[in-house]
Amino acid sequence: MSNDLEIEKRILEESRRKVRPLAAHILTLPDFPQEEVKLIAQNLIDTGKVNATLTYHYQDLCAIKFKHIL
Repeated sequence: MSNDLEIEKRILEESRRKVRPLAAHILTLPDFPQEEVKLIAQNLIDTGKVNATLTYHYQDLCAIKFKHIL
């Protein structure tokens, strides 16, 4: 499986995961090229497939912060 498909699959799977109310729901994929993670995540956000925002942590690690409606 290509990196692009694997990244997209992991983001979509994580977006469907249930979390406790008010708990942070953040995904990082440090084993993948961060520019690819950023582009794929932004595309999923822009197309409405996931409800999230992108943030960046140390060493430019792209973090996907999922938003959940209470």
